[in-house]
Amino acid sequence: MFPDDDQLNSPDLEFLLSLDSRGIFPAPGETQEQFMDYVRHLRDSYSVIYAALAKGKSLDAIVGFKIGEGIPITSEVLSEAEEENRNLFDFEINWVPAYFLSKGLGAIWGGCTVVTDTNLALFFIRKDFREKERWFIYNRRELMAHELCHVARSRLNDPEFEEHFAYMTAGSPLRRFMGNCFRTEWDAFLFVIPVFILLLIQILNAVMAWRIPEFPFWILALSGPAFLIIRNLLTRRAYLRALENLRMGGVSNPRAVLFRCTREEIREIAAVNPAEVITYLYKKAETELRFRLICKKYISE
Repeated sequence: MFPDDDQLNSPDLEFLLSLDSRGIFPAPGETQEQFMDYVRHLRDSYSVIYAALAKGKSLDAIVGFKIGEGIPITSEVLSEAEEENRNLFDFEINWVPAYFLSKGLGAIWGGCTVVTDTNLALFFIRKDFREKERWFIYNRRELMAHELCHVARSRLNDPEFEEHFAYMTAGSPLRRFMGNCFRTEWDAFLFVIPVFILLLIQILNAVMAWRIPEFPFWILALSGPAFLIIRNLLTRRAYLRALENLRMGGVSNPRAVLFRCTREEIREIAAVNPAEVITYLYKKAETELRFRLICKKYISE
């Protein structure tokens, strides 16, 4: 599943490209030696997890919260997400431990990715997906592909575009557009709380003799969603500009290139002249291992 010491000690470019294709990207500013240390840590730490499971240790103890009995997701089911991510972003992940949960998720949660104390990801979806591809509002393929996008981009530390890319796996245009509006739990509060305050004011006005002016609360209720949507539009605008610049510059699979970029890099690509985008990428490759791989994979020589 993971490379041996010989490959890690003497990595060639083809080996590094194979890691990229498996969703294992160098972090920003990471040297080749540091990247190999990270891959070695990934391999050794997952080996510890599998050894613990083989000895009968519960998943509860490994992930740090109660999830009950985890039933391994078969490779056939995981291949649904692998195909989706390969088509969208040119990577596929089959090395993250993945389980159907017998319990532990919220009433309407479809699944989640859990990061352990050693920064390892484990992937869970609810047991209903064992026998069917859809449950409630969730599609199994879309849900798995979404979470595995988070796994692949976890080292880029990019909250602005994180959900934007993950929701590109959605079948619904509305979910693809609205998904990146909610980047943190506070964004959901910003959307919901002003609406509840307006509702409370309307209820008070209906039952009390004196009235509270509603107009300021209408403004408050609309300002939260307006902020989230405008912020999302600006993010999408930067992404689409960067995408077009890469296309016009002759870069193959520009969507996969941007998937491997940080917020700052996407905005830099959006601002660069399309005729100079190749020069920009090669310049980044002088100091960034990620861009060495990007240039090799997506620029025709």
